[in-house]
Amino acid sequence: MKNSIYVLICLLCFSCASAKKMKIHVDINASQLAKNFTDSLVNQKIDTILIFTKGCRGCNTKWRYTVYVFWKAQDASKMIRKFDNYFGIRSACKIEDLTREFFKYESEIRKTELTSRFWLSHYTSSSLQLIMNGNIHYEKVIPDYLRNEENEEKRLIIWLQKIESALYNLERG
Repeated sequence: MKNSIYVLICLLCFSCASAKKMKIHVDINASQLAKNFTDSLVNQKIDTILIFTKGCRGCNTKWRYTVYVFWKAQDASKMIRKFDNYFGIRSACKIEDLTREFFKYESEIRKTELTSRFWLSHYTSSSLQLIMNGNIHYEKVIPDYLRNEENEEKRLIIWLQKIESALYNLERG
């Protein structure tokens, strides 16, 4: 009887131990992966590259950090690739021209001053970096709290919303 109780307890312990889910943590540096990829595009003489980043300033490292790299390929098609600190690299796919709005309203976008009644030290944000012929042509970090009623009609916010809308449509397929 003692042996059968002992065997039963051993089986119970073994089944509980094997049912435990294994969690594997992998540190993926989406920012570095995107930078390496962007550098390779610059080396290939791709003349127009837009880097769109969604992340958090002042957050812990477990916060999702996503970088999209958009470029115009040699055959004139518009391509995008996603880099994410959770899932790594997604394959490149075609997308609409995300730079058209910038070039159409460049002067107005460059002059855009975003206003707010308050400032935060910890916030989610979007950032845009436009590289032309290997050089930074435009760069801006936009805290999400500045996307308010005061700023919603400003060209920079409109461009940002168009980019996010295109990415949303791409992700949802």
